[in-house]
Amino acid sequence: MLKEKQGESVVIVCEVDADPPAAVFKWKFNNSGETIDVAADRYTSNGSASSLKYTPVADLDYGTLSCSASNEVGSQIMPCVFQMVAAGKPHAPRNCTLWNQTSDSVEVSCVAGFDGGLQQHFLLEVYTGDESTPR
Repeated sequence: MLKEKQGESVVIVCEVDADPPAAVFKWKFNNSGETIDVAADRYTSNGSASSLKYTPVADLDYGTLSCSASNEVGSQIMPCVFQMVAAGKPHAPRNCTLWNQTSDSVEVSCVAGFDGGLQQHFLLEVYTGDESTPR
């Protein structure tokens, strides 16, 4: 399952083991309203792998992407499936506590909130009194 924000791209790689190597890859998209073939110029194929750069821009762009390969022996029976899910709004950290406070250091611990499905990074700024510049 891939969680993405609208407008942000993700590269999806479909890799298969085939002997002889895969000759043709096909991608499809299903949003439960319709299933459409992804145009061949939207993905690249190279031996045993195919890559698709996908950018959801609307609610209907979330759903299932599937990829299947074929060679002169036959076609892949079960496609590789990638579920595209919209990332949610993250929650703020809570119950933050200060520990080991000294004149030049402090330790901070918080309980994590829901991350919205995406990796988070935090920046902590420390101010002294009425100063407008962080220490």
